[in-house]
Amino acid sequence: MVEFALVLPITMLVILGVTVLFHLFAVLVTSHNAVSEGGRAAQVWRPDGTSNCSEVVTAAVTRITPFFDLAGDTIDTSANCSTNPWLRIPSGELVTVTVVVNWEPIFFSTLLKEEWEPPTTIPLTTMVSVRHE
Repeated sequence: MVEFALVLPITMLVILGVTVLFHLFAVLVTSHNAVSEGGRAAQVWRPDGTSNCSEVVTAAVTRITPFFDLAGDTIDTSANCSTNPWLRIPSGELVTVTVVVNWEPIFFSTLLKEEWEPPTTIPLTTMVSVRHE
């Protein structure tokens, strides 16, 4: 019984740490995929009068990251391309897409929230630069 009482907290801490690391890895991989998809959308975007380049990039990133809202994480997307739906991006111009995931680790939302107030989110930034075709 004494051995169990000594080993249980350490075991639970290791399990919680592994769970948080896997969650962080999943968020990082998903944000890298999202920024790649947003970069590709910016790379091939052509003016059509209905949506601008920034909206197309945001829509592409949102399609890749649907579960972020469910996990409590928020995502901010920005692209340095035109906000005018009719303005053409010159071929060969560099377009930078940035995705910032405000990651909320699993234990921050449950760990003694009222007695101790930890930082609720950690910003994870992913960026890609592509040449417009």
